[in-house]
Amino acid sequence: MLSMAIYLRPFDHKKPLLGGTEWNDLARYGFEVGTVIGVLCYVIVQQGEEIKNQGFWSFCKQLVCCLHNSAF
Repeated sequence: MLSMAIYLRPFDHKKPLLGGTEWNDLARYGFEVGTVIGVLCYVIVQQGEEIKNQGFWSFCKQLVCCLHNSAF
């Protein structure tokens, strides 16, 4: 999905990425929304599994002591 959103970007770098009404702009918007939804679902499922395995309070304690792990 991400690659299609990138491939459908306009060739002219001065053209804005928002506000287009052509078919390729609308398709790109759809692929970008799909990419964001996919990433959010992945993060929520992954973090949900970690919370289920460790418990909520243990998960929060781990995030406090290891801040670099909170990005994953």
